[in-house]
Amino acid sequence: MTNHLDMLKDGQKIKMEGHELLKFKFAPGNVFWIKKNNKLVRILKTGDYMDRDILYKYMNKCAPLVLERLINVKWIEEAFEHFMDLKHAKNLNEQIEARAKILKIIGPVYWHGINEGSLIDLIHLGEKVFFKLPEKEIRQLYQGEMDFFKMNALAGMVSVLFSLTVGYMDFAFLADIYHVGFFVDYSLIEEKIDWTMKEAVLLEVKMPGDGIKKLSLQTGKNDVGCFVSHPEQSYIRVKEKINNLFNSKDCLRLLTKHHEALNGAGFPNGIGENQLSDLETIIISSSRCCQLDHDLVLGDGKGFFKDIRKFISNRISVALKSCFEYQGENDSAKVA
Repeated sequence: MTNHLDMLKDGQKIKMEGHELLKFKFAPGNVFWIKKNNKLVRILKTGDYMDRDILYKYMNKCAPLVLERLINVKWIEEAFEHFMDLKHAKNLNEQIEARAKILKIIGPVYWHGINEGSLIDLIHLGEKVFFKLPEKEIRQLYQGEMDFFKMNALAGMVSVLFSLTVGYMDFAFLADIYHVGFFVDYSLIEEKIDWTMKEAVLLEVKMPGDGIKKLSLQTGKNDVGCFVSHPEQSYIRVKEKINNLFNSKDCLRLLTKHHEALNGAGFPNGIGENQLSDLETIIISSSRCCQLDHDLVLGDGKGFFKDIRKFISNRISVALKSCFEYQGENDSAKVA
């Protein structure tokens, strides 16, 4: 149990029927159940997959639900329209124009921190623009590891924005780069990932080499071998089972590189940034900066891209700065 109903801010507090929440794939804020004594029980955290079983459980109790809404609906709608312009662009000039509009709305929030914005807005933007995972795969990925599912939803959209800053503008390609992120640990999830494996994944992304070291101390050679081989195994299994989700099978090869590290301390090949392609560094960088070891909160997107530069590829960092610094100078000039 958590706070009383009146402790939520009025502007974010929305009573909703359970069926109204089912239109979302990811929780647009914290979802609470109101007990008879007016106490709140949080049943879903911001960004959690909207598990129908959980919602139906409380809907069947005729229990009112409260959404502490954190998403910026107006911003998401505006960004969505620009992505639709990119999707329907008929030539290169229209693609360039749509890309510029997208970056223009991203910069003030996620680079300069001038405007309000949250990471959950990026998750919902990705859902609205790209998300088309089959229900069967959603269930497997979500039940396999719910925290990974949320992290990968954020990382997928961050990969899209990294790709745009580097210069990729083909909408079908961006849809592929978005979806690839959901399958980076697919073989581990199929094998029913346990806590030691999950911890190894998180450690390895934060500090390449640490995950394997800890896993080798906790388990035997077979588990370490399974862990080290999972990038290649994930690629093979996704290619065999889910390739119809992707516009091009070429992007699936990125799964084999997602645990390489920019400093060369990753696996399976131990190659560094100078041996990685732009797309490989995008997948690695987005995974590195989207580790959610805390709850998503209002305003956590302000200046996000500027704050993560120490974790990402130098090539992407330069591209981000090139796209947004001059934009910020223009905004400041207009304010002045």
